[in-house]
Amino acid sequence: MLLKDVTLSRGGVMPSLNKALEKKHKSSKKAKATSSA
Repeated sequence: MLLKDVTLSRGGVMPSLNKALEKKHKSSKKAKATSSA
């Protein structure tokens, strides 16, 4: 599944996954997430 995610990310699915990951990161580090982004 991870491999498929990597391949799809190259097609343009990364933004969607990135947003989901960013949301999780913001939940943990709100201030840090903004700096990282």
